[in-house]
Amino acid sequence: MDALESSKRDTQAWQKKLIGYLLLYFSVLYLFAAGVAYFRFFHHPEWQDVSSQAILWLPFLVAPLV
Repeated sequence: MDALESSKRDTQAWQKKLIGYLLLYFSVLYLFAAGVAYFRFFHHPEWQDVSSQAILWLPFLVAPLV
């Protein structure tokens, strides 16, 4: 019985660690992609009107809600 409880604790600790690493990885990836979009496209002449900028930023505004 003790081995089963110990195994369950170890599994839960491993799952929490994995979730933490995944959140960190995707947060860094999200910020990197937002930075690339900003510096690469935001100041480009084709993206200067408000509707084009809204289309450019739409995935970055919707992604945190998913």
